[in-house]
Amino acid sequence: MVTNTINVPQDAEFYESEFGIDDGDILPYLRGYSQGDRWNGWACPYFEFENAKKILELVTEGGGYWEYDKATDIFRALPHMADFEESWKGLDIDVNGETKHVYAIGAYFWTWQDKSWYKPRN
Repeated sequence: MVTNTINVPQDAEFYESEFGIDDGDILPYLRGYSQGDRWNGWACPYFEFENAKKILELVTEGGGYWEYDKATDIFRALPHMADFEESWKGLDIDVNGETKHVYAIGAYFWTWQDKSWYKPRN
């Protein structure tokens, strides 16, 4: 299992955008947050609970599984296209003075696109 522990600097400035994979063809664009980090050129988004859940439902549609452990505030998943389980612990970030509780689903590992960076095909 790969546990994705993200250490966010307290002074990190986050902005709201929409994030998808392959111009939304593989994973549709969903609202999330970023501090502008990139991993190999890809966006590193954070998502609130409902969108994190939607993403994991989509990536396990063809097989695999996902679960949420309320006691530890951790999502775990084995996406249908992966060989190993990943997990993401919730964390609080500040977006324009408002606290958001988020999960870095696929950040620093999946090929996310920030809609504000690209002109989507659709």
